[in-house]
Amino acid sequence: MKPIVFLDIDDVVAIDPNFSGSTVVAALKNNRNIEEKFWASVFLSSAVSNLSLMHEDFSPSYVISSSWTNYLNRDQVAFAFNSAGLDFIAKNLHREWRTPKTEFIGRLIEIQTWISKFGVTT
Repeated sequence: MKPIVFLDIDDVVAIDPNFSGSTVVAALKNNRNIEEKFWASVFLSSAVSNLSLMHEDFSPSYVISSSWTNYLNRDQVAFAFNSAGLDFIAKNLHREWRTPKTEFIGRLIEIQTWISKFGVTT
């Protein structure tokens, strides 16, 4: 069975409050030819390195459990990962690529709901 990583983005791999999901949404609305420097500001380089090492060791599928999925679709999330050197995440997004979102649900409940609905297979 292939492992699954439930990945949050803000405050996990994107820790600068000046470069949050809403900043990415605004940038994507304005221009899809965003400079590499922007993406380096969004994603913490050590987090990118650690994710890359983990991916090399375990080759997981990824399910996004992040507020980013409230305003970015799968293609936009994949574009952001590809642009930031996290193409291995974009290529390995699970077919059910995000946890369910509602206004009053917590992260743990989102993940439990996803697992109960889709299991842990890819």
